[in-house]
Amino acid sequence: MLPGRTAVGGAARYAARVAEAFGVHAGIVVLDEAHSTEADSALGAHDVWLVESDVPLVFEIRPEGDRRQMRVQSRPSMPVTLEAVPADWCEPELLVLGPLLPDDLDVASFLEARPRWTLLIAQGLLRAVGSEGLVSPLGRLPEVLRWFARPRTVLALSAEETTGWAPTDLDDLVAAGATVLLTEGSNGAEVITSGERFHVEPPAATPVDTIGAGDVFATAFACAIALEVVRSPREAGRLAAYFAAASIETEGPAALPSVGTMMARAGLAPQAIDAGAAG
Repeated sequence: MLPGRTAVGGAARYAARVAEAFGVHAGIVVLDEAHSTEADSALGAHDVWLVESDVPLVFEIRPEGDRRQMRVQSRPSMPVTLEAVPADWCEPELLVLGPLLPDDLDVASFLEARPRWTLLIAQGLLRAVGSEGLVSPLGRLPEVLRWFARPRTVLALSAEETTGWAPTDLDDLVAAGATVLLTEGSNGAEVITSGERFHVEPPAATPVDTIGAGDVFATAFACAIALEVVRSPREAGRLAAYFAAASIETEGPAALPSVGTMMARAGLAPQAIDAGAAG
């Protein structure tokens, strides 16, 4: 819920739009209470598995200057686990996990999965829910991120929600083999790998709806790396920034231009795209 309107969102829907733009047919697990006609337009190109839920996860979002205040209106009583994924789905080339709260997705259970690449859009793990449902930064590194930090893993974090971490926390995640994306809103993002750290400048855009831009950036970066569409993390960051810019110029998880179109906008040489399975 936003001031004056109600919208269907969530990391899964923004990630689904990116997968569609990359020509990838994905398997997506979502809560059935969040499923609606509006959501179909974002998820319709993919295989969708609905998990029974007693109530939907609903946030109230209110802008406060450059930030936004979030309040939980309702939340499911049970988390989604790896067991919810259909047994006959193939092992994914890229596994994308996007919890919105620490306990709406049992991310630890997905350590049993064996994808080639994993993207953990971790902002939900960096949040605490206080009195009256008010959401605030957790203020520390969640232990589950240490478990996930390994080679071929991309951890997408928010600069705002990592405030209060120890100075060495990000270094520890990178030292374990993970690639860290630190999104900074309209200021772009930092990409940190074992070999380099660099800033990604956002391209010019006319903002209409900035919700989900970080999810789009992270998923586009991971898809570009996992599908070997680009030659380096720097190129992946540049391509992801153009996807994020395109996403904020429309409302909600709308369709995005194809990866070929976005490569051209970013001034990147086209590469062969392996449209494999992602989940």
